Amino acid sequence: VSAVSLCDDNNRDLSVEEVIALYEQVDANMRILAQKLMEALAHDIDLEHEKDEADRLSVEQRAIQMSDSFEMLLSQVQDSVFRNHYVTKDQVAAAMQRMESGKLKLRDEEAETIQEYIRKLGRLRWECTGSRDPIRGRLSPQRRPKPSASPIPRDVVVQIANALIPSLTRDMELIVATLKHDQADLQAPAVRQRLAKLYLDASQATTERIALKYNVTVEALQDALLYFHDDKKFQDMLTALTEHQHQRYCDVNMTIDSYALWLGSASILRANSITMEEVDNGPMQEIEEKDDDQPQHGPAEPVLSSIPEGGRWLSSLEGAIPAIVIIRLMSVRAFDGDAASFSVATGFVVDKKRGLILTNRHVVTPGPVVADAIFVNKEEVDLVPIYRDPVHDFGFYRFDPSRVKFLTLHEIPIDPSGAKVGVEIRVVGNDAGEKLSILPGILAKLDREAPNYGSSGYNDFNTFYYAAASSTSGGSSGSPVLNIEGAAIALNAGGAKRSASSYYLPLDRAVRALRCIQSGLTIPRGTWQTIFRHAAYDEVRKLGLPADVETEFRTRFPLETGLLTVDQVLPQGPGFGQLEAGDVLTHIQGTPETTFLALEDTLDANVGNDIVVDIRRGGTPVTVQLRVQDLHAITPSRFLEVGGCIIHSLSYQQARNGSLAVGAVYLAQAGHMLMKAHVAQPCIIVSLDNKPTPSLDAFISTIQEMPNGHRTVMRYFLTRDRHRVRSAVLTIDRQWFPMQLYTRNDSDGLWHCHEYPLPPLADVPAIPAFPAAPLRVAGTGTEVDKHMLTRLLSSLVMVAFDIPHMIDGISSSSYNGVGIVIDAAAGLVLVDQNTVPIALGDVVVTVAASIEISAKIRFVHPIHNFAIIQYNPALLGDTHLESARLSNEVLHVGDQADFVGLTSTWTVVAMKSLVTKIDRLVLRDFQPPRYKASNVEVLHFDRITKSVGGIFVDAAGLVTALWLSFSYQDESGRREVFRGIAADVVREVVAAFQAGHSPRTVAVLPVQLYAYPLSKARAGLGLSPHWIRTLEQCYDDKRQVLAIKRCAAGTNAYAQLQSGDLLLSIDGVVVAKDFDVEKLCFGKTQVRVMVLREHQELALTVETLELSGTGTSRVIVWCGLVIQEPHYAVVSLGYMPEEGGGVYCSRWCYGSPAHKYGLRATMWIVQVNNEPTPTLDAFIRVVEGLRNGDSVRMKTISLNTKPKVVTLKTDYHYWPTVELKRRDESGDWAYVHHPNKR
Repeated sequence: VSAVSLCDDNNRDLSVEEVIALYEQVDANMRILAQKLMEALAHDIDLEHEKDEADRLSVEQRAIQMSDSFEMLLSQVQDSVFRNHYVTKDQVAAAMQRMESGKLKLRDEEAETIQEYIRKLGRLRWECTGSRDPIRGRLSPQRRPKPSASPIPRDVVVQIANALIPSLTRDMELIVATLKHDQADLQAPAVRQRLAKLYLDASQATTERIALKYNVTVEALQDALLYFHDDKKFQDMLTALTEHQHQRYCDVNMTIDSYALWLGSASILRANSITMEEVDNGPMQEIEEKDDDQPQHGPAEPVLSSIPEGGRWLSSLEGAIPAIVIIRLMSVRAFDGDAASFSVATGFVVDKKRGLILTNRHVVTPGPVVADAIFVNKEEVDLVPIYRDPVHDFGFYRFDPSRVKFLTLHEIPIDPSGAKVGVEIRVVGNDAGEKLSILPGILAKLDREAPNYGSSGYNDFNTFYYAAASSTSGGSSGSPVLNIEGAAIALNAGGAKRSASSYYLPLDRAVRALRCIQSGLTIPRGTWQTIFRHAAYDEVRKLGLPADVETEFRTRFPLETGLLTVDQVLPQGPGFGQLEAGDVLTHIQGTPETTFLALEDTLDANVGNDIVVDIRRGGTPVTVQLRVQDLHAITPSRFLEVGGCIIHSLSYQQARNGSLAVGAVYLAQAGHMLMKAHVAQPCIIVSLDNKPTPSLDAFISTIQEMPNGHRTVMRYFLTRDRHRVRSAVLTIDRQWFPMQLYTRNDSDGLWHCHEYPLPPLADVPAIPAFPAAPLRVAGTGTEVDKHMLTRLLSSLVMVAFDIPHMIDGISSSSYNGVGIVIDAAAGLVLVDQNTVPIALGDVVVTVAASIEISAKIRFVHPIHNFAIIQYNPALLGDTHLESARLSNEVLHVGDQADFVGLTSTWTVVAMKSLVTKIDRLVLRDFQPPRYKASNVEVLHFDRITKSVGGIFVDAAGLVTALWLSFSYQDESGRREVFRGIAADVVREVVAAFQAGHSPRTVAVLPVQLYAYPLSKARAGLGLSPHWIRTLEQCYDDKRQVLAIKRCAAGTNAYAQLQSGDLLLSIDGVVVAKDFDVEKLCFGKTQVRVMVLREHQELALTVETLELSGTGTSRVIVWCGLVIQEPHYAVVSLGYMPEEGGGVYCSRWCYGSPAHKYGLRATMWIVQVNNEPTPTLDAFIRVVEGLRNGDSVRMKTISLNTKPKVVTLKTDYHYWPTVELKRRDESGDWAYVHHPNKR
């Protein structure tokens, strides 16, 4: 769409007032955006310093880049301003030419205003680019020379300037003398415009002539001037050179600087340099504070010096600003298509006596919200959400006026009738999170369609919006759109992402709602569940509207340009079956209606009543009678939380997005329970346990009777794929999350919770009626013996692991992999830690792709990449599994082994493989810290078809190695790689479990090791010949010595050993491989260690560290923080707070106080309100004494040792303190609620 097509008459002449308005809009927008351009430049320069000098941009390259960016920005701003004023570039160019020629008469003040805007833009371009003209503007892209590596020498530039500047001065004096001879008034704007044009033409010719004399191009000379523009010696010379010439200008009453004009801006005076480029629109999203900064409280003192001149504006803004507040809101739960979040926005006081604040609906939000407001003097008050319109983007908060102690409250009057095309406005609010911004604009359109923010979230409808080019952005939602009288004539709601367009909501319906609230009345809202749109007369004529009807409406409503037409009718609504898309609305109750406002007045006044409606359907008159439905009754005011999922009734908004019936069961957030079943959001739940669920009440009545662990089927369809009904087998979760129903209470603004008790009996798992058939391989061409292969496949199972609370820094909540049965009689299965990384979660074992049974986590090795889980063998019935037996043989490079594995689709993989390499596994540190396999050797094989795990066996079918998945991290995120580990690595632990003695802890030397080649140790580290010979004799395939990389913080090893120590022996036994260290420390409390440090051999007694065999066994969730004891991956980094430790935050929740106040993961909490918190018990003791809404001081320390004190306000209503504890005996977890003071 071009600007031309938006104009009713693109050939009309523009007035002087219109041109001035255009200049003002361009200037106002460019001042704001140019500042952001300079900030981006500063950021780019900082990044440049990190590059090699050869890769950095030269000064001239940087100048050209900035010039291009500035001109592109200017073009976009001009385009937006012109489009919103319904003018084209040709009209602007023609107006400027008429001014220059004198055909368009200007008053002196008008000419000076235009000149001032031209000068402002020139100064702005100079500040951003170092030039008052586009640097490459006069050259075609083909002729633009590349900046040379070395510009014209400074001495040559000085010579040229000595010749050029006096010549330019003579040019000016000659032009002035000629004009005086013609008796021209040099102060007249038209004469000054002519003088400028004559001078620019003459200066260009003079510059080209002198440049040719010195055998350089004008462009090269410009490059050189830009190159030396910040050179002090050059600037001093230029200043001295031009001082005398400038005085000569003043003598002839000219204030034009020759140097500035020579670089100067002919294109600014010539409007035909303006280009047009259409930019499409997008939604304006709310912004949030940076994660690493605590939110700033309120705007700075208003700086009105930047406001355009005008005493009336100054007075109006001074009265309005104290009534405008910053709103900080936590959307504490996902609801109606929006995720839980924290954001900032704007609102303004409309009733200071009652403490009423008007803002957007998407700021009040349709779901549970906790918000506060910050006034201009930094005072904070809590807000209570009291109304959010079901359709339109406005809502109200309430605050207690008595809580504002140090500010005289103001209120902003609302005047919807003040909105007219051409009215000058100011949008005052928290634009882009800047606390206070004042954005100018001119209302350009009052009948814009409601903006479309996307197909899955909130969109306004059945209303017009206003439009202007005010460049609002995130954070300015809810800002008042003020006129010069200081009244709010509209409400800022959204804006385009890639243009200056902003969208404002008319305030007619907001005024009505405000009056109802002030009178203590409910706000009636009626609906037919029908979406209308406004169509111009030429369109409704095509829809069949007769000419006589059009004539009647045009005569009766001469200012109207069209009629309302039906755009969408929702199923099962009052309009369904009565109205159809394309119907033209003509009369309601016999009265002709043409506007959205009149339609809504009728609906809101007739809730529960029948109304007669006249429409035209394809030209045929049709009369229907429609019942007006209560819009509030179909707006969800409850939601169910179960298994971490959020479910509520389908809202009018979401029903409109999907053309669905209002009231269906809508999944707003697929939490732990449904993510396990691979159910995606958003979706509509059709039935549960083969019982239809047409409503939320029906769903609740079905699910509340189901005990924890009950398996059932759920049928649903995705809103984006409504024609395909899917089925999911889900396991009811009542263990990790309570089942509770929240109901909105508009009197206190809270959603109150009702928790459902657990059903009396838990499910008893069913035993399969018949055994699963064992996996077999068809055909006879396998490389592995077929009978042995069948037996080995009976030792492989598939394991799925789902995590309700992500702790220990893990990066995913769902894992899958192959398990190896190590004891079929006891139900013991070995898996890698990229399948079961922690002990908190739900494990499901799949046998022979036919039977699923739950399992419990018995052991998670703290160092090596394996865990052991246990299922109940009785649940398999007659299904037979084989125990895999470990071989005592050790694989070496060149050995052959048979591989048997599975793919994720249960395809069998079997082949012969050769060991090609054995080396240490070296992985980079993870961010955030999480389990990383270390101090282990892995095996590489020549060919392995892609699988998700398996085993290597010898000719007798004994397991010689395991094929496991190792997690690692690179720049693109979490990755996995498969490697083999020798059976020896798991042998001790497997043997203990098979003997019925499951190890609770593992004794390790708490160090990370790396290997040095003996050659380097001999040459530079002082390793003696004796130790070299000894180490050479340890292994035939290794010539290395182990060294200490780092020690775990807070351990005895940290105090005794140092990074770089060469580890020679433990308890008198030489160590050359990681496995040697592990074997010699197994089961011991301390060991005697020989190390080489700085060419000296030291014998040290070092205590081993007993690490838990189940990892983290206790977790606290407090105010959205997931808190635990520091896990081994954290302390192994080698740092512990000096305060003696602290509890560790491993995760935070969106929409929580932690989110709002900037508390993040990977930090220690060492103090709460000056009370030390070295342990979880200490932390619980402190926070249990805090009340809801208390302010809390928390001292935190980051992983890079940076301390920080953060304040936080508690919220126990939506974020109660809960604890998860693991019971060692059973392996189950208990959900414990810690009561807090109210």
